[in-house]
Amino acid sequence: VLVTAHWKELSLGNISLYLEISTIHPYKMKLYLLGLVPIFCIFAGVFAQENNGTVVPPELPDTPKGAKWFVNSTSAVCAMFEAGVRFSFEYVNSSDVTKIEEFDLVNDVFKGNTSLGVGTCKEKEDELRIRFYKDHAWNLTLEFNFIDNNKTWELSAMTLDYVLTTGQLPLPDVKLNDTGSFKANLTDHLFNTKQNRSYQCESRQEFRLVRETGGITNANITFRNMQVEAFRTKNDRDFNNPTSCPEDSVSNIVPIAVGAALGALVLIVLIAYLIGRRKSRRGYESV
Repeated sequence: VLVTAHWKELSLGNISLYLEISTIHPYKMKLYLLGLVPIFCIFAGVFAQENNGTVVPPELPDTPKGAKWFVNSTSAVCAMFEAGVRFSFEYVNSSDVTKIEEFDLVNDVFKGNTSLGVGTCKEKEDELRIRFYKDHAWNLTLEFNFIDNNKTWELSAMTLDYVLTTGQLPLPDVKLNDTGSFKANLTDHLFNTKQNRSYQCESRQEFRLVRETGGITNANITFRNMQVEAFRTKNDRDFNNPTSCPEDSVSNIVPIAVGAALGALVLIVLIAYLIGRRKSRRGYESV
C-alpha cells in the first residue's frame, strides 16, 4: 500500500506538530506511529496542565515536610516555630459530593508556593504569622502570652485565614470560591514553658478548627515534629533547651516497657532452664 507524501499540521492549544506522511511500507508506518505515542502523551500533558490549571494533588507523605519561621525584633529573634503542618478540610466538590481532603503547608508541587514568617514582639504578647500559598493569601497565626508571676509563656490563640479558588490548589475541585477564617479550639495553658526554654513535641498534635467566617464548616490542623519558643531574648536562630510534651514521654515509655518485659521474659526462661538442668543432674547421680 503506497501513501502520497504530504505534510499534516496537528494543533494542541498553542503547540503545533507537523507530521510528514511519506510512501512507506505499512509495517514500518506502524512502527513510526507507535514511536510517536510517547511524544503525543508528553505534549498532551503539558497542554492540559497549562490550559486547564487543575493539577491533581499528589499523595501525601506519612509525615508532612517541616520548615522553620522567625519573628525578629530590634534586639532579638523573639519567636520561632518549626513543624510539619497538615490541614484537613471537609468541603463540597464540583459534583456536589462532600469530601475530606488533606494538604500540607509546605508542598513543593504547588507552583510558586513560598512561606514567610512575620509578626510582632511585645512585652507580654508575641505574634507569629505564617503567610503561604499563592500570593501569600493564606495565614496561620500563633499568639503567645507571657505570664509574669511564674515567668512562663504559653500559646493563647491560633487562627487560620484561607482562600479557595475553583481550579486552583490546594482544592481544585471545590464547588465555589470561598474566603474565610478559623479559630483553633485550644486547651488552657497550652505549651506552657519557662522563659528561655523551648517547647518540643515530636508526636502528632491535632487541633479542631472552629469556623469564624466562610463556607468550610469542618477542618483540622496537625503538627508533627514541632518545636516552638516565644519571648526570646537572644538574637540567634537556635532553640533553647526544650521541654518535652506529655505525648513524647508516653511514646518513650512504651518501648522501654516492652524492652523491660522482653528482658524479664528472657531472664525467667534462663532461670527455668538452669533449675531444670540442675534437677536432671541430681536424677542421674541417684541412679
